[in-house]
Amino acid sequence: MEKKQQLLSDIVKGFFCGFLSGVLDRRQPSWRFEQNSKLVKQVIADYFDCFAVYFCNVTFPIILSSNFNNYEEAQLDMSRHHFSDETPVKMLMRYACQSKELYAFMVEIYQKEMIKLLEGNFTGEIDNTDMYYQRAVLEGHQLGFNEENKKS
Repeated sequence: MEKKQQLLSDIVKGFFCGFLSGVLDRRQPSWRFEQNSKLVKQVIADYFDCFAVYFCNVTFPIILSSNFNNYEEAQLDMSRHHFSDETPVKMLMRYACQSKELYAFMVEIYQKEMIKLLEGNFTGEIDNTDMYYQRAVLEGHQLGFNEENKKS
């Protein structure tokens, strides 16, 4: 469970880092050299209403694929559970996490990262003190994870 928590943490923090870095690069390319908490707060305010939607759209297939050999296998399993376009996003994200505990952990990390941003704290780097990295294999539309990391 600890490895899955670390993986989820990396995915959530990676999303925040990537999304904010991209927006900040567009708005003020020099932001990496001039820490500007006011700019970070403004970006969060501008995107606040759609931030969760972007988060789910980006992280859902990655989190889901981490529990299967590839995304197609995950989609097949989803169809067996009768998920559809009307399935609530919260239910889909909980399914992607594969347990209520991991879903709650993901929400907790999301909230911590959002609070940091609302306070204007953003460095553009992922804090990964355990040095645990999950490498995604991207091939066209297929996304898979190393089998050895799925065992815990």
